[in-house]
Amino acid sequence: MKKKKAMLFPYDTSLLHMVIHRDTINEYEIVKVVSLKSWGYCGADAGAKLGVSTGVMVTDDFQKALAEVEIVIVADTNIPLEHNQINMYTEIIKSAGKQFLDIRYESKENDKMTFNEDLYSDGIPKIRDIDKPLVMIVGTGANIGKFDIQLRVREMFLSGGYKVSQIGSKSYCELWGFHSFPDFMNKTLNAAEKIVRFNHYVNYIANSEDADIVIVGVPGGVVPISNKLFDDFGIMNYMVANAVKPDYVILNTGFVDYNNNYVETMVKALKYRLDYDVDSVFLSNFYINWEATDSLDRLVYMTLPVNVVDEEARICGCYSLYNKESVDFEAIVRVMDQVYEGAVIYGIHSEGPFWARGGEKTVGLTWPAPDVEETERLIQKTHGKMKVMAIAPELPGAYDVIRCLHEHQIKVACCHTAAYAEDIYEAKRVAGFDIATHLGNGMRGIHHRNVGALGALLLLDNIYYEVHNV
Repeated sequence: MKKKKAMLFPYDTSLLHMVIHRDTINEYEIVKVVSLKSWGYCGADAGAKLGVSTGVMVTDDFQKALAEVEIVIVADTNIPLEHNQINMYTEIIKSAGKQFLDIRYESKENDKMTFNEDLYSDGIPKIRDIDKPLVMIVGTGANIGKFDIQLRVREMFLSGGYKVSQIGSKSYCELWGFHSFPDFMNKTLNAAEKIVRFNHYVNYIANSEDADIVIVGVPGGVVPISNKLFDDFGIMNYMVANAVKPDYVILNTGFVDYNNNYVETMVKALKYRLDYDVDSVFLSNFYINWEATDSLDRLVYMTLPVNVVDEEARICGCYSLYNKESVDFEAIVRVMDQVYEGAVIYGIHSEGPFWARGGEKTVGLTWPAPDVEETERLIQKTHGKMKVMAIAPELPGAYDVIRCLHEHQIKVACCHTAAYAEDIYEAKRVAGFDIATHLGNGMRGIHHRNVGALGALLLLDNIYYEVHNV
Protein backbone atom coordinates (compact mmCIF):
# COMPACT_ATOMS: atom_id res chain seq x y z
CA MET A 1 0.00 0.00 0.00
CA LYS A 2 1.33 3.39 -1.02
CA LYS A 3 1.73 5.70 1.95
CA LYS A 4 0.26 9.20 1.97
CA LYS A 5 2.79 12.02 2.14
CA ALA A 6 2.29 13.77 5.46
CA MET A 7 3.30 16.92 7.32
CA LEU A 8 3.90 16.79 11.08
CA PHE A 9 2.77 20.01 12.74
CA PRO A 10 3.46 21.79 15.08
CA TYR A 11 6.82 20.27 15.98
CA ASP A 12 8.81 20.30 19.18
CA THR A 13 11.12 17.66 20.65
CA SER A 14 8.27 15.87 22.44
CA LEU A 15 7.44 14.55 18.94
CA LEU A 16 10.95 13.35 18.17
CA HIS A 17 9.74 9.75 18.35
CA MET A 18 7.51 10.38 15.32
CA VAL A 19 10.49 11.53 13.29
CA ILE A 20 12.90 8.84 14.48
CA HIS A 21 10.34 6.07 13.89
CA ARG A 22 8.66 7.60 10.84
CA ASP A 23 9.55 4.65 8.60
CA THR A 24 7.47 2.26 10.71
CA ILE A 25 4.26 4.32 10.56
CA ASN A 26 1.79 2.25 8.56
CA GLU A 27 -0.19 4.59 6.33
CA TYR A 28 1.74 7.86 6.28
CA GLU A 29 5.17 8.98 5.16
CA ILE A 30 6.28 12.04 7.09
CA VAL A 31 8.10 14.13 4.49
CA LYS A 32 7.70 17.57 6.11
CA VAL A 33 8.17 18.66 9.70
CA VAL A 34 6.91 22.17 10.44
CA SER A 35 7.28 24.26 13.58
CA LEU A 36 6.73 27.88 14.53
CA LYS A 37 9.70 30.19 14.01
CA SER A 38 9.52 31.47 17.60
CA TRP A 39 9.95 27.94 18.99
CA GLY A 40 13.58 27.76 17.86
CA TYR A 41 13.54 24.54 15.81
CA CYS A 42 13.44 25.83 12.25
CA GLY A 43 16.38 25.52 9.89
CA ALA A 44 17.93 22.64 11.81
CA ASP A 45 17.64 18.87 12.15
CA ALA A 46 14.57 17.74 14.12
CA GLY A 47 16.86 16.25 16.77
CA ALA A 48 19.41 19.09 16.84
CA LYS A 49 18.51 20.38 20.30
CA LEU A 50 19.22 16.95 21.75
CA GLY A 51 22.29 16.26 19.64
CA VAL A 52 20.40 13.56 17.70
CA SER A 53 20.69 13.27 13.92
CA THR A 54 17.44 12.29 12.15
CA GLY A 55 18.14 13.53 8.64
CA VAL A 56 14.92 15.58 8.71
CA MET A 57 15.06 19.38 8.65
CA VAL A 58 12.43 21.49 10.40
CA THR A 59 10.88 24.38 8.50
CA ASP A 60 8.52 27.23 9.37
CA ASP A 61 7.14 27.56 5.82
CA PHE A 62 3.73 26.01 6.45
CA GLN A 63 2.25 26.95 3.07
CA LYS A 64 5.13 25.55 1.04
CA ALA A 65 5.15 22.33 3.03
CA LEU A 66 1.37 22.04 2.67
CA ALA A 67 1.67 22.10 -1.11
CA GLU A 68 3.94 19.03 -1.02
CA VAL A 69 1.81 16.74 1.17
CA GLU A 70 -1.57 15.02 1.12
CA ILE A 71 -2.34 15.12 4.84
CA VAL A 72 -1.39 17.16 7.90
CA ILE A 73 -0.90 15.34 11.21
CA VAL A 74 -1.59 17.75 14.05
CA ALA A 75 -0.01 16.57 17.27
CA ASP A 76 0.10 17.60 20.91
CA THR A 77 3.34 19.26 22.05
CA ASN A 78 5.04 20.47 25.21
CA ILE A 79 4.60 23.99 23.84
CA PRO A 80 0.82 24.33 23.53
CA LEU A 81 -0.91 26.10 20.66
CA GLU A 82 -3.91 28.25 21.45
CA HIS A 83 -7.26 26.87 20.31
CA ASN A 84 -7.77 29.75 17.87
CA GLN A 85 -4.37 29.03 16.32
CA ILE A 86 -5.34 25.41 15.67
CA ASN A 87 -8.63 26.58 14.14
CA MET A 88 -6.76 28.98 11.85
CA TYR A 89 -4.42 26.28 10.58
CA THR A 90 -7.33 23.86 10.20
CA GLU A 91 -9.10 26.28 7.89
CA ILE A 92 -5.94 26.76 5.81
CA ILE A 93 -5.60 22.98 5.45
CA LYS A 94 -9.24 22.55 4.43
CA SER A 95 -9.13 25.41 1.94
CA ALA A 96 -6.10 23.79 0.30
CA GLY A 97 -8.10 20.58 -0.13
CA LYS A 98 -5.79 18.57 2.12
CA GLN A 99 -6.69 15.96 4.71
CA PHE A 100 -6.40 16.69 8.41
CA LEU A 101 -5.59 14.19 11.16
CA ASP A 102 -5.73 15.48 14.73
CA ILE A 103 -3.88 13.06 17.01
CA ARG A 104 -3.72 15.34 20.02
CA TYR A 105 -6.36 13.35 21.82
CA GLU A 106 -7.55 10.49 19.65
CA SER A 107 -6.33 8.79 16.53
CA LYS A 108 -8.32 6.43 14.37
CA GLU A 109 -11.14 5.54 16.72
CA ASN A 110 -12.61 2.96 14.36
CA ASP A 111 -9.36 1.00 14.44
CA LYS A 112 -9.41 0.57 18.20
CA MET A 113 -10.28 -2.85 19.49
CA THR A 114 -13.73 -3.22 20.97
CA PHE A 115 -13.68 -4.97 24.29
CA ASN A 116 -16.97 -5.46 26.09
CA GLU A 117 -16.37 -8.64 28.05
CA ASP A 118 -18.83 -9.29 30.88
CA LEU A 119 -16.59 -9.52 33.91
CA TYR A 120 -19.38 -11.07 35.99
CA SER A 121 -20.38 -13.84 33.58
CA ASP A 122 -18.56 -16.44 35.69
CA GLY A 123 -19.58 -15.00 39.03
CA ILE A 124 -16.92 -13.05 40.92
CA PRO A 125 -14.39 -11.42 38.55
CA LYS A 126 -10.94 -13.00 38.73
CA ILE A 127 -7.47 -11.85 37.76
CA ARG A 128 -6.24 -14.11 34.97
CA ASP A 129 -2.69 -15.27 34.51
CA ILE A 130 -1.10 -13.80 31.39
CA ASP A 131 0.77 -16.79 29.96
CA LYS A 132 2.94 -14.65 27.65
CA PRO A 133 6.18 -12.82 28.56
CA LEU A 134 5.24 -9.22 29.38
CA VAL A 135 7.45 -6.13 29.16
CA MET A 136 6.18 -3.04 30.99
CA ILE A 137 7.47 0.46 30.23
CA VAL A 138 6.78 3.19 32.78
CA GLY A 139 7.98 6.71 33.40
CA THR A 140 8.32 9.33 36.09
CA GLY A 141 6.18 11.68 33.99
CA ALA A 142 4.59 12.34 30.63
CA ASN A 143 6.30 13.47 27.39
CA ILE A 144 9.86 12.63 28.44
CA GLY A 145 10.65 9.91 25.91
CA LYS A 146 8.77 6.90 27.26
CA PHE A 147 6.98 6.29 23.97
CA ASP A 148 10.26 6.26 22.08
CA ILE A 149 11.34 3.33 24.26
CA GLN A 150 8.07 1.54 23.51
CA LEU A 151 8.67 1.86 19.77
CA ARG A 152 12.30 0.78 20.06
CA VAL A 153 11.41 -2.31 22.08
CA ARG A 154 8.65 -3.15 19.59
CA GLU A 155 11.00 -2.85 16.62
CA MET A 156 13.61 -4.98 18.37
CA PHE A 157 11.22 -7.89 18.86
CA LEU A 158 9.61 -7.58 15.43
CA SER A 159 13.02 -7.62 13.74
CA GLY A 160 13.72 -10.84 15.64
CA GLY A 161 10.69 -12.48 14.07
CA TYR A 162 8.45 -12.39 17.17
CA LYS A 163 4.70 -11.81 17.18
CA VAL A 164 4.15 -8.75 19.34
CA SER A 165 0.94 -7.65 21.05
CA GLN A 166 1.24 -4.14 22.36
CA ILE A 167 -0.70 -1.50 24.26
CA GLY A 168 0.91 1.93 24.17
CA SER A 169 0.75 5.05 26.29
CA LYS A 170 -0.20 7.44 23.45
CA SER A 171 -3.63 7.91 21.95
CA TYR A 172 -2.30 7.37 18.42
CA CYS A 173 -0.58 3.99 18.68
CA GLU A 174 -2.72 2.73 15.80
CA LEU A 175 -0.43 4.69 13.48
CA TRP A 176 2.16 1.97 14.14
CA GLY A 177 -0.34 -0.87 14.09
CA PHE A 178 -0.86 -1.54 17.80
CA HIS A 179 -3.39 -0.61 20.48
CA SER A 180 -3.76 2.70 22.24
CA PHE A 181 -4.44 2.58 25.95
CA PRO A 182 -8.07 1.47 26.37
CA ASP A 183 -10.68 4.16 26.91
CA PHE A 184 -12.33 2.37 29.83
CA MET A 185 -9.26 3.09 32.00
CA ASN A 186 -10.20 6.78 31.92
CA LYS A 187 -13.95 6.34 32.47
CA THR A 188 -15.96 6.57 35.66
CA LEU A 189 -15.48 3.04 36.92
CA ASN A 190 -14.25 1.99 40.32
CA ALA A 191 -10.57 1.07 40.54
CA ALA A 192 -11.22 -2.63 41.16
CA GLU A 193 -13.29 -2.94 37.99
CA LYS A 194 -10.65 -1.12 35.95
CA ILE A 195 -7.93 -3.44 37.26
CA VAL A 196 -9.86 -6.62 36.44
CA ARG A 197 -11.03 -5.27 33.08
CA PHE A 198 -7.49 -4.29 32.06
CA ASN A 199 -6.24 -7.73 33.08
CA HIS A 200 -8.88 -9.40 30.89
CA TYR A 201 -8.15 -6.94 28.07
CA VAL A 202 -4.44 -7.76 27.99
CA ASN A 203 -5.19 -11.48 28.18
CA TYR A 204 -7.70 -11.19 25.32
CA ILE A 205 -5.27 -9.30 23.06
CA ALA A 206 -2.37 -11.66 23.78
CA ASN A 207 -4.43 -14.76 23.02
CA SER A 208 -6.45 -13.46 20.08
CA GLU A 209 -3.27 -12.20 18.38
CA ASP A 210 -1.30 -15.32 19.30
CA ALA A 211 1.48 -13.17 20.72
CA ASP A 212 4.97 -14.34 21.55
CA ILE A 213 5.46 -11.32 23.78
CA VAL A 214 3.29 -8.51 25.19
CA ILE A 215 4.48 -4.91 25.60
CA VAL A 216 2.55 -2.48 27.81
CA GLY A 217 3.38 1.22 27.98
CA VAL A 218 1.65 2.96 30.89
CA PRO A 219 0.52 6.60 30.53
CA GLY A 220 1.47 9.23 33.10
CA GLY A 221 3.96 9.00 35.89
CA VAL A 222 4.62 6.45 38.59
CA VAL A 223 4.73 9.13 41.30
CA PRO A 224 3.38 12.68 41.70
CA ILE A 225 5.66 15.31 40.20
CA SER A 226 5.08 17.88 42.92
CA ASN A 227 2.46 19.09 45.38
CA LYS A 228 0.92 21.18 42.60
CA LEU A 229 1.33 18.80 39.65
CA PHE A 230 -0.11 15.47 40.72
CA ASP A 231 -0.07 13.54 37.43
CA ASP A 232 -2.95 11.46 38.89
CA PHE A 233 -0.69 10.51 41.84
CA GLY A 234 0.55 7.49 39.90
CA ILE A 235 -2.87 5.82 40.18
CA MET A 236 -2.89 4.58 36.57
CA ASN A 237 0.45 2.87 37.13
CA TYR A 238 -0.85 1.39 40.37
CA MET A 239 -3.89 -0.11 38.63
CA VAL A 240 -1.84 -1.56 35.76
CA ALA A 241 0.71 -3.06 38.18
CA ASN A 242 -2.14 -4.83 39.97
CA ALA A 243 -3.73 -5.97 36.71
CA VAL A 244 -0.67 -7.61 35.15
CA LYS A 245 2.62 -8.89 36.52
CA PRO A 246 5.50 -7.89 34.26
CA ASP A 247 8.48 -10.09 33.51
CA TYR A 248 10.68 -7.13 32.58
CA VAL A 249 10.26 -3.48 33.61
CA ILE A 250 11.85 -0.45 31.95
CA LEU A 251 11.75 2.86 33.81
CA ASN A 252 12.13 6.14 31.92
CA THR A 253 13.01 9.05 34.20
CA GLY A 254 13.32 12.72 33.46
CA PHE A 255 16.64 14.46 34.02
CA VAL A 256 17.04 16.01 37.47
CA ASP A 257 19.95 16.94 39.70
CA TYR A 258 20.91 13.37 40.44
CA ASN A 259 23.02 11.99 43.17
CA ASN A 260 24.45 8.51 43.29
CA ASN A 261 21.47 7.17 45.21
CA TYR A 262 18.69 8.50 42.98
CA VAL A 263 18.22 5.50 40.73
CA GLU A 264 18.53 3.04 43.61
CA THR A 265 16.00 5.04 45.63
CA MET A 266 13.50 5.18 42.73
CA VAL A 267 13.86 1.46 42.02
CA LYS A 268 13.25 0.62 45.69
CA ALA A 269 10.24 2.94 45.81
CA LEU A 270 8.61 1.16 42.88
CA LYS A 271 9.37 -2.22 44.41
CA TYR A 272 7.49 -1.29 47.58
CA ARG A 273 4.84 0.85 45.90
CA LEU A 274 4.03 -1.29 42.86
CA ASP A 275 5.55 -4.68 43.77
CA TYR A 276 7.79 -5.18 40.75
CA ASP A 277 11.51 -5.08 40.07
CA VAL A 278 12.87 -2.48 37.66
CA ASP A 279 15.29 -4.13 35.21
CA SER A 280 16.46 -1.15 33.14
CA VAL A 281 16.47 2.61 33.74
CA PHE A 282 16.65 5.16 30.91
CA LEU A 283 17.66 8.73 31.64
CA SER A 284 15.76 11.27 29.54
CA ASN A 285 17.03 14.44 27.84
CA PHE A 286 14.06 16.36 29.22
CA TYR A 287 14.00 18.15 32.55
CA ILE A 288 11.48 20.42 34.22
CA ASN A 289 12.01 24.18 34.31
CA TRP A 290 10.54 24.62 37.77
CA GLU A 291 10.53 28.43 37.71
CA ALA A 292 8.50 28.56 34.49
CA THR A 293 6.33 25.65 35.61
CA ASP A 294 5.39 27.41 38.85
CA SER A 295 4.57 30.68 37.11
CA LEU A 296 2.48 29.10 34.32
CA ASP A 297 0.91 26.27 36.40
CA ARG A 298 1.80 23.76 33.71
CA LEU A 299 4.82 21.62 32.99
CA VAL A 300 7.53 23.47 31.08
CA TYR A 301 10.36 21.28 29.82
CA MET A 302 13.94 22.09 28.94
CA THR A 303 16.25 19.85 26.95
CA LEU A 304 19.81 18.63 27.25
CA PRO A 305 22.11 17.25 24.53
CA VAL A 306 22.98 13.57 24.33
CA ASN A 307 26.58 13.98 25.52
CA VAL A 308 25.49 15.57 28.82
CA VAL A 309 22.89 12.87 29.43
CA ASP A 310 25.36 10.15 28.46
CA GLU A 311 27.78 11.26 31.17
CA GLU A 312 25.10 11.48 33.84
CA ALA A 313 23.70 8.10 32.82
CA ARG A 314 27.16 6.59 33.21
CA ILE A 315 27.47 8.03 36.73
CA CYS A 316 23.99 6.84 37.72
CA GLY A 317 24.38 3.38 36.21
CA CYS A 318 21.53 3.68 33.71
CA TYR A 319 21.04 4.14 29.98
CA SER A 320 20.92 7.35 27.99
CA LEU A 321 17.57 7.63 26.20
CA TYR A 322 18.78 8.63 22.73
CA ASN A 323 22.10 6.83 22.76
CA LYS A 324 21.32 3.25 21.76
CA GLU A 325 24.97 2.20 21.72
CA SER A 326 25.39 -1.20 23.39
CA VAL A 327 22.15 -0.86 25.36
CA ASP A 328 20.95 -4.26 24.20
CA PHE A 329 24.31 -5.88 24.96
CA GLU A 330 24.45 -4.61 28.51
CA ALA A 331 20.83 -5.50 29.25
CA ILE A 332 21.39 -9.07 28.03
CA VAL A 333 24.61 -9.37 30.01
CA ARG A 334 22.83 -8.28 33.17
CA VAL A 335 20.08 -10.88 32.65
CA MET A 336 22.64 -13.61 31.90
CA ASP A 337 24.43 -12.87 35.16
CA GLN A 338 21.27 -13.56 37.16
CA VAL A 339 20.32 -17.04 38.32
CA TYR A 340 17.09 -18.43 36.86
CA GLU A 341 15.37 -21.76 36.79
CA GLY A 342 14.66 -23.23 33.38
CA ALA A 343 15.92 -21.89 30.05
CA VAL A 344 19.02 -19.69 30.01
CA ILE A 345 20.56 -17.32 27.46
CA TYR A 346 23.53 -19.01 25.81
CA GLY A 347 25.15 -15.85 24.54
CA ILE A 348 24.85 -12.71 22.43
CA HIS A 349 24.38 -12.69 18.66
CA SER A 350 25.43 -9.23 17.43
CA GLU A 351 23.60 -8.80 14.14
CA GLY A 352 25.68 -5.95 12.71
CA PRO A 353 26.60 -3.17 12.89
CA PHE A 354 28.72 -3.79 9.76
CA TRP A 355 26.01 -4.24 7.14
CA ALA A 356 25.50 -3.51 3.45
CA ARG A 357 21.90 -4.42 2.65
CA GLY A 358 21.62 -5.65 -0.90
CA GLY A 359 18.04 -6.77 -1.33
CA GLU A 360 15.82 -4.55 0.78
CA LYS A 361 14.28 -1.11 0.38
CA THR A 362 16.94 0.19 2.74
CA VAL A 363 19.70 -0.43 0.20
CA GLY A 364 21.85 2.67 0.09
CA LEU A 365 21.66 3.41 3.78
CA THR A 366 25.04 4.10 5.32
CA TRP A 367 26.26 1.73 8.02
CA PRO A 368 29.54 1.82 9.95
CA ALA A 369 32.51 0.47 8.05
CA PRO A 370 34.09 -2.68 9.52
CA ASP A 371 36.63 -1.64 12.10
CA VAL A 372 38.75 -3.86 14.36
CA GLU A 373 38.99 -1.29 17.15
CA GLU A 374 35.20 -0.87 17.22
CA THR A 375 34.79 -4.65 17.17
CA GLU A 376 37.10 -5.02 20.16
CA ARG A 377 35.12 -2.37 22.00
CA LEU A 378 31.82 -4.16 21.33
CA ILE A 379 33.30 -7.48 22.45
CA GLN A 380 34.44 -5.82 25.67
CA LYS A 381 30.92 -4.45 26.22
CA THR A 382 29.55 -8.01 26.24
CA HIS A 383 31.96 -9.13 28.98
CA GLY A 384 32.95 -12.21 27.03
CA LYS A 385 29.36 -13.24 26.28
CA MET A 386 29.32 -12.49 22.53
CA LYS A 387 29.05 -15.80 20.64
CA VAL A 388 28.17 -14.65 17.10
CA MET A 389 28.62 -11.48 15.05
CA ALA A 390 26.95 -11.08 11.66
CA ILE A 391 28.75 -9.03 9.01
CA ALA A 392 28.65 -8.19 5.31
CA PRO A 393 31.92 -9.90 4.31
CA GLU A 394 32.50 -7.93 1.09
CA LEU A 395 32.98 -4.60 2.88
CA PRO A 396 36.50 -3.12 3.09
CA GLY A 397 38.06 -4.16 6.37
CA ALA A 398 35.64 -7.07 6.90
CA TYR A 399 38.37 -9.73 6.65
CA ASP A 400 40.32 -8.13 9.51
CA VAL A 401 37.16 -8.00 11.63
CA ILE A 402 36.41 -11.68 10.86
CA ARG A 403 39.93 -12.67 11.93
CA CYS A 404 39.57 -10.61 15.12
CA LEU A 405 36.31 -12.34 15.96
CA HIS A 406 37.79 -15.78 15.41
CA GLU A 407 40.69 -14.90 17.70
CA HIS A 408 38.08 -14.34 20.42
CA GLN A 409 36.40 -17.69 19.57
CA ILE A 410 33.35 -15.84 18.22
CA LYS A 411 31.48 -17.36 15.28
CA VAL A 412 31.07 -15.19 12.21
CA ALA A 413 27.85 -15.01 10.23
CA CYS A 414 27.25 -13.61 6.77
CA CYS A 415 24.18 -11.37 6.71
CA HIS A 416 22.50 -8.37 5.08
CA THR A 417 25.07 -8.30 2.35
CA ALA A 418 25.25 -6.69 -1.08
CA ALA A 419 27.90 -9.23 -2.13
CA TYR A 420 27.91 -11.12 -5.41
CA ALA A 421 28.70 -14.83 -5.56
CA GLU A 422 32.43 -14.29 -6.18
CA ASP A 423 32.62 -12.02 -3.10
CA ILE A 424 31.14 -14.76 -0.92
CA TYR A 425 33.50 -17.45 -2.26
CA GLU A 426 36.52 -15.19 -1.74
CA ALA A 427 35.50 -14.19 1.81
CA LYS A 428 35.00 -17.83 2.74
CA ARG A 429 38.37 -18.81 1.27
CA VAL A 430 40.48 -15.95 2.65
CA ALA A 431 38.89 -15.07 5.99
CA GLY A 432 36.33 -17.80 6.64
CA PHE A 433 32.89 -17.48 8.16
CA ASP A 434 30.64 -20.03 9.81
CA ILE A 435 26.96 -19.14 9.46
CA ALA A 436 24.50 -17.50 7.08
CA THR A 437 22.14 -15.40 9.18
CA HIS A 438 18.61 -14.73 7.86
CA LEU A 439 19.40 -16.60 4.66
CA GLY A 440 17.94 -14.64 1.74
CA ASN A 441 17.03 -11.58 3.82
CA GLY A 442 18.75 -8.39 2.64
CA MET A 443 20.84 -10.34 0.11
CA ARG A 444 21.15 -10.30 -3.64
CA GLY A 445 18.86 -12.92 -5.07
CA ILE A 446 19.65 -15.70 -7.52
CA HIS A 447 20.12 -14.51 -11.11
CA HIS A 448 20.82 -16.75 -14.09
CA ARG A 449 24.08 -14.90 -14.75
CA ASN A 450 25.17 -14.71 -11.14
CA VAL A 451 23.74 -16.80 -8.32
CA GLY A 452 24.47 -13.93 -5.89
CA ALA A 453 25.06 -14.21 -2.17
CA LEU A 454 22.03 -16.44 -1.69
CA GLY A 455 23.09 -18.96 -4.31
CA ALA A 456 26.73 -18.98 -3.21
CA LEU A 457 25.82 -19.58 0.42
CA LEU A 458 23.55 -22.48 -0.55
CA LEU A 459 26.34 -24.04 -2.62
CA LEU A 460 29.10 -23.70 -0.01
CA ASP A 461 29.99 -26.62 2.22
CA ASN A 462 30.42 -26.44 5.99
CA ILE A 463 28.02 -23.53 6.48
CA TYR A 464 25.22 -23.44 9.03
CA TYR A 465 22.04 -21.63 8.04
CA GLU A 466 19.60 -19.52 10.04
CA VAL A 467 16.23 -19.17 8.31
CA HIS A 468 13.17 -17.24 9.57
CA ASN A 469 9.80 -18.90 9.16
CA VAL A 470 7.65 -16.06 7.85
